[in-house]
Amino acid sequence: MKRTESTPMRAFIKKGARFFLKGALMRASDSVTLDIQAVDVLLMPSHLIEAEEVRTPLQQLYYFVQQMLIAPERKAEWQEGLRACLAAGAGLPDHELLRPALRLVEREKYQSAMAQLRKIMRGEQDPQRSGTEATSRRD
Repeated sequence: MKRTESTPMRAFIKKGARFFLKGALMRASDSVTLDIQAVDVLLMPSHLIEAEEVRTPLQQLYYFVQQMLIAPERKAEWQEGLRACLAAGAGLPDHELLRPALRLVEREKYQSAMAQLRKIMRGEQDPQRSGTEATSRRD
């Protein structure tokens, strides 16, 4: 989520939830409501996936992109995993559907790529919605 000082955001973080804020992976010890005035990079708990939670090839792609953002010192490792996943191809959506997200990864726009992949994953979960996206939801 990119925000500027003129558009503050309020976020509720549940006890024990992890979130990523400007280079730091954090865990809330208690439930807290945050008023965020300015931030370059913020990933809410619903945007993070643990390695143990990965069940599909698309989630695996998402995980590799997420890790490029969270652990840039291991970027080469995550890129290799991403390439291997794409090369295997089994269980992935049509490459044309993935192309916009992959272009964002090439440009190191990881947070935007993750937003694109979340849209694709939501479409997989609800096939009736594929191709249409609710406009009221913001990533």
